Amino acid sequence: MLCYKWKRIWITISTSPPTFIMHPALFPCLAVVDAELMLSVPPLFTAFQGFDTLFHSVEGFIAASANLASDMNAREAIRNITEYLPRAVKDGSDLEARTRVAFANT
Repeated sequence: MLCYKWKRIWITISTSPPTFIMHPALFPCLAVVDAELMLSVPPLFTAFQGFDTLFHSVEGFIAASANLASDMNAREAIRNITEYLPRAVKDGSDLEARTRVAFANT
C-alpha cells in the first residue's frame, strides 16, 4: 500500500534556518492502535504521551489552516484526553481509558 500524501521532516541546524525533507513515503498509511499493548506503560510516561497528544490537538485546532473536519477531530481528541487521561494515569489497567487516549493520539 502506498500513501500519496506529502509529509515533511523539519531539520533545524543551530547555524542555519530550518529546512525540511519531504516525500510521500514519510506519511504513515496505517496506525495499529491496541490499548492492551500499553497496559504496562508507567504512569509518568502515560502522562507525557497524553500531554503531547493534548498539545498537538490544541495546535491543530487553532492552526490557521484548520477546517471543519480537522476542528471536529481536534475537539474529540481534546475531549478524550481531558476525560480519560487522568483515569489512565491513575489506573494503568483501565482499558477503556487507555483506548480513548490511544485513539486521541492517532
